[in-house]
Amino acid sequence: MNRGKCFGSCPLFNTGRNLATAQALDNVTLFVLPQEQLQHLGKADSCFVAALLHVYSQRLESLARLSISLSTWTVADRINDVLLTYADRIETRLVITLTYEELAALSGTVREVVIRHLACLEKVGTARIEPGQITLMDTGALTLPCRSSEGEPA
Repeated sequence: MNRGKCFGSCPLFNTGRNLATAQALDNVTLFVLPQEQLQHLGKADSCFVAALLHVYSQRLESLARLSISLSTWTVADRINDVLLTYADRIETRLVITLTYEELAALSGTVREVVIRHLACLEKVGTARIEPGQITLMDTGALTLPCRSSEGEPA
């Protein structure tokens, strides 16, 4: 998770137990918002409510996309989607700094499958695998099944 992101917020809207867990890899600041304060903020601050609705609409969109990709896309397409989604532009290059485990988790597969797929991408010149990063050399070769070559929905 990146700075400013929230985790485990679903129980804010019901009285159920939070089933989510996390472990911090670095020092973090944890903010806890008790149910009573959430209700007070919801009544007193319309900007807060709008921000929460924005966060949850993004999450719902992400879950819908995940549901579609897991049910209809091949594993290779799911890995390609994660590569395109998490690529950062560094000068003129697109670079991904996720670990194999992170790529696997985000793609709904296992580390070994990610490694095999990346090896295939490297072999055909679509990606360059280096310690700590993956550089995309030909993003056009990663076109997803529901997109045209221009990146727009088909």
